[in-house]
Amino acid sequence: MNRRISALCLLSVIAGSSVARADGELPPWVDRADIPLPTWAVSVQPKRDDTAIYSEPGRLDLRRGSSQDGTRFPLFAAKRAPGCTGRWLQVAAFAWICGDAADLSGEAPKPPIDVGTPKYFFAGREGAFAYVNPATADDSAADQELAPAWALGIVEERDVGGERWGRTRKGLWIRMRELGAAKVTKLHGEAVSGPLNVAWVVPNKAPVFASAKVGKVTREAIRYDLVRVTQERTEKDGVWLRVSEEGVLPESWMRERDLGHPRQLTSPSEVTRTHEKWIDVDLKSQTLVAYEGAQPVFAALVSTGKGAEGTPNVTRKGVFRIWVKLAASTMDNLDDDDSESHFSIEDVPAVQFFDKAIALHGAFWHDDFGRVHSHGCVNLAPTDAKWLFDWTAPHAPVGFGAVLPVSGEPGTIVRVR
Repeated sequence: MNRRISALCLLSVIAGSSVARADGELPPWVDRADIPLPTWAVSVQPKRDDTAIYSEPGRLDLRRGSSQDGTRFPLFAAKRAPGCTGRWLQVAAFAWICGDAADLSGEAPKPPIDVGTPKYFFAGREGAFAYVNPATADDSAADQELAPAWALGIVEERDVGGERWGRTRKGLWIRMRELGAAKVTKLHGEAVSGPLNVAWVVPNKAPVFASAKVGKVTREAIRYDLVRVTQERTEKDGVWLRVSEEGVLPESWMRERDLGHPRQLTSPSEVTRTHEKWIDVDLKSQTLVAYEGAQPVFAALVSTGKGAEGTPNVTRKGVFRIWVKLAASTMDNLDDDDSESHFSIEDVPAVQFFDKAIALHGAFWHDDFGRVHSHGCVNLAPTDAKWLFDWTAPHAPVGFGAVLPVSGEPGTIVRVR
């Protein structure tokens, strides 16, 4: 089978049997009785960021996700269906955009605008003021006011009128002198290819002993040191772990209470396929382990909810599925009139909601991993959150700022215990 016929077979599956090829062989495909699309149309340009994408044309109840700023999607098919004055346009497998919300283009598809990883900041003691146009800031009221310690990401910096300004992802500009840089953690998780034998030091300093008992301290391990566990022993004063540390000999013993020590476990009953991906979050050890079937493939320290069981700030125990993924999101409690203090964090990275409003996500505003800290979500180091976001289902097609599961790709299971 040659490449041209192979492409034809693939597109037949993608577009479905109810449409015909526009030129007899290759896409874009159209309804057999409908007016052909312009011969120059090869891509779809959403008219705004966060344009809605649906799994099937006309099925407004089957939301698939939303577009990312600057994306020009490939055009695979067009179809008439309810909910759209124009035609529905297929831009990926199980992904349709209403033609009312997008323009056809003769230019080649292109990925979203690459702003790279934002630099993260906090508003200063006096707060900060954001403007659409920094050149007229002195002559106009601020378009947004940020309270002290509110967090945000800056994607571009520029000198305007003798001052340094930073642009947020929302397109607003803030004087850099009104912001203080966030100190993003250097912590990162660990890939696992065999037994799950990793652990991290959680206290600022932790004693290391020559044997599994309190005695002479041979040295001190420091926070976030990675150790390998080679043996476990239970004594009257608790669990002791024999550990090795890269570049440090000989093997030594540490108390488990000083370590974020994930344990390898069997999968929950909801995992039914041999190599199915799933995630285990251990509230006691404040660790997360990603599995493929019975094999752990990644482990990391986390920070879960600081609230007591039954309170709003707790990370609930249970088995869940990821129900939506966002490349970045704003999190705040500004609508909570009962809160003693309010917060707002823009550009929270790699957000994956699994239990209603509880999510796995990166945290750049604290470096307290291995301890409870959050308002209920599972906080990860930003690099770990990005790894997990790319690994879990549903996978986000190029150009999606948000993605929801479809019947053929349900969200990855998350167990919290």
